[in-house]
Amino acid sequence: MKCPYCGNETRSETCPGCGRDLRPFYAIRKASAKYYNLGLASAEEGRFETAREYLKKALSYDLENYQARNILGLIDLQTGEPWLAEEELKHSVETEPDQTKNPGVSLLNRLQHSYSGDQLRSAVRHYNQALAQFRDGQADSAQMHLKRAVSESPLMVKARQLLACVYMDQGDLDRAQTMIDAAIRANAQDPANAHLVEKLEEAKKERKDKENPQEDAVELDIPGLDRPVEPAVDAEGRRIRRRYTLTSIVRQNPLFAQVALFLIGLAAGLAFMAFLVLPQQLKEIRDERNDLQIRVTRIENEQKNEDSLRTNLQEELAAMTAQFEELKRTSGDYETNAGALMRAVAQYQAGNGGLMKEELSSVQPDGLTVEQRVVYVWLDSLDESLETENGEIYEEEEP
Repeated sequence: MKCPYCGNETRSETCPGCGRDLRPFYAIRKASAKYYNLGLASAEEGRFETAREYLKKALSYDLENYQARNILGLIDLQTGEPWLAEEELKHSVETEPDQTKNPGVSLLNRLQHSYSGDQLRSAVRHYNQALAQFRDGQADSAQMHLKRAVSESPLMVKARQLLACVYMDQGDLDRAQTMIDAAIRANAQDPANAHLVEKLEEAKKERKDKENPQEDAVELDIPGLDRPVEPAVDAEGRRIRRRYTLTSIVRQNPLFAQVALFLIGLAAGLAFMAFLVLPQQLKEIRDERNDLQIRVTRIENEQKNEDSLRTNLQEELAAMTAQFEELKRTSGDYETNAGALMRAVAQYQAGNGGLMKEELSSVQPDGLTVEQRVVYVWLDSLDESLETENGEIYEEEEP
């Protein structure tokens, strides 16, 4: 271990160079190693999201744990985010630049050789442009940018997931299935994949229902159709057959001829209007309708922008309120923890191990600062050492 005070390499509990007590730092490194091992095991099993959580917790204890950063970089590469992998590996190399100790040095060199910086930035730029265009309803343009992003970064899971959404929006469910399968192979634990699978199944079911509609039988309920028509008969029981001709109708009803001629003239006039006047009126109506649709669309867009701005302001207000409450809570925890730690140190110096343990039990570990955590871990390790025989301290070997 490198002494954080003077930089000397040592394995003892006291630095031979400066004489400082290194037991608190050993305890912190032990906790970091524990979460590193859990993250490594999760990554080997393909549970990348769980592994990320463990490795980030390991780094919260020890920022110089370059091995945890190396595993995070490998996970980012596996899930198609090489720009994040490059960032993690650069931090790892800054912590330990010796290639014989840190395999992240050679891994970073291979990554930079495989992906140029311009290529990674281009893939991210195409993805962001596609996301904005898809939200604006420009699915064709979004599809073009996503294909470019996938070609420049083949393992980019987010690009394949968004491309699957574009294909589903266009009705191309087979290609959407291909993109979802590729995303699942890259990161099966990503919750977005399960959501996409559910949406794809819904789209397939909807298309199947459209191809095989359920036609309901139409029932006609017209009075009189359920009874037979009885013919008219005379007094002797013989059927009366009536014959009507146009001439007989006109002779019997002279007014009928006038009405018929009037109707014929009216029909001719309406036909003339339909061929000459009506098209122009229809064109004017269509133009007015288009203008009205344009104005409605503009008003809807303005309303959406106002709603979006209102939502953003509400989110910012909520975030600031939460931050304020967190600062209030952190301030209270800081004062409480500082008092408890000072009293625990006083009890330790007085040789009262039991009272020191009581003071440590009142400490809130989640609210500790980095400096307070060092003191807390040190006192806690001293408390455990007081309970061992012959004053010996037992610690697990470093992984």
